[in-house]
Amino acid sequence: SLQADCEPEWWQDESGRWYDVAMRQGRRPTRRGGQQRRLLDLKGFARFLMNTRWDEQVFSIRQGNVVNMHECCRCLRPFGINIEDPLDETRNLGCTVNTQNYDRLRAAIAEAAA
Repeated sequence: SLQADCEPEWWQDESGRWYDVAMRQGRRPTRRGGQQRRLLDLKGFARFLMNTRWDEQVFSIRQGNVVNMHECCRCLRPFGINIEDPLDETRNLGCTVNTQNYDRLRAAIAEAAA
């Protein structure tokens, strides 16, 4: 995750809520199973997005992972893309994508993945 191995860096919004906004800087190679992980290119990222169950999973920027809906934010939609706001766990960044734009987004990602 972007916050792994980081000291907390606190930021307060206008309402008085505090958020840990620390993020690791730069790219640090990591190893899994003795092999170095490859960085994704646009095509690889698009394939990753296409292989994710958008109706069942949430892109959690805060956790740096894809998680099941019941493990994440509270404002999810049964269709569309669900992206957890890293600063406000109650906000779904995907809520701004209407049905027509959702279809266009899926088509553009599918084209990039091909």
